[in-house]
Amino acid sequence: AGSGVFLRLATERLIGSLRRHQRPIASSILENSIVAYEIHPQAREESRDAVSRVLAKAGLPAGDASRLAAKWIRDGDFLTATDLGMFTHVVRNPPYVRWSNIPRAFREVYAQCLPKVMQKGNLCVPFLYKGAGALKPGGTLAFVCSDRWLRAEYASGLREHLSLALKTVAHIEIHDLPVFDRDVHAYAAVTVFARPVDPDGE
Repeated sequence: AGSGVFLRLATERLIGSLRRHQRPIASSILENSIVAYEIHPQAREESRDAVSRVLAKAGLPAGDASRLAAKWIRDGDFLTATDLGMFTHVVRNPPYVRWSNIPRAFREVYAQCLPKVMQKGNLCVPFLYKGAGALKPGGTLAFVCSDRWLRAEYASGLREHLSLALKTVAHIEIHDLPVFDRDVHAYAAVTVFARPVDPDGE
């Protein structure tokens, strides 16, 4: 979830869609529209606050807006979550951290829930792996990230997995644009994948 930049925009688009389709803006309709995870308490509260303000501005009572934001943005680690569900859209800016810089306690936990091939190189690898696994048939995965994973040996298992499970829709290099909120010296790209629909409906 981070500090809520993606979620604020997603909420605004949901509200806009309801208005275009002349549906009421009600918590009962929005209840299960978004699932996000954030492990850091300060970022989680910033994200919930950003979302609840959008919902309140759209006309939801303040209490409903806060409750809905708290439900959408869960206190937890996306990589260890076992109750994700399946989604039509997964959007992310995955953490870009060297695997060797991840605290040992976290690496030991991840070793219990991730394939070995996804436990090396960079933390973005398991995030993209698990995001792809949460897609419904016909669903779309879109993310902005350094594009080093496309070439680095550590991500060879991820590339193979994605090539077998998903179809590439777009890959847009944005190396010269300041797409992150700080200078991270990374060559960024926006990549979009889709999970094909099984013709047999399975």
